[in-house]
Amino acid sequence: MAVYAANALAGGKVWESSIKAVKLGVTGFIIPFLFVYEPAILLQGDPLYVAAAVAQAAFGVVVLAAALHGYLLAPLHQWHKGVLILATIGLIYPDWRASVPAFAAVLLVIFLQRLQKLASEGAEPG
Repeated sequence: MAVYAANALAGGKVWESSIKAVKLGVTGFIIPFLFVYEPAILLQGDPLYVAAAVAQAAFGVVVLAAALHGYLLAPLHQWHKGVLILATIGLIYPDWRASVPAFAAVLLVIFLQRLQKLASEGAEPG
């Protein structure tokens, strides 16, 4: 509802602002579901396991935000966004058989983004 009030004050476009608000808020809505899948995020259990679970969940939320906003190191291609959203699902699920390939997929997208950024810097004169 705050989007409508802000648009009334600013004179912005309601639909564009609403979509951006959903993109910003969806990561906050994911976190309670993480509590259900992984109680260690509530700081219950072995401290090393808790630290790993919290780090994985935080990384998953950052990857989801990057996919939804379309930017990581550079603007993302559509298939990069899809890979990152699938990787987010793998990072949220608390099983290493899903997390390791998801982490590898994120690293692949980061590597491709870095190559894209280096290629664009090398193509510019001066």
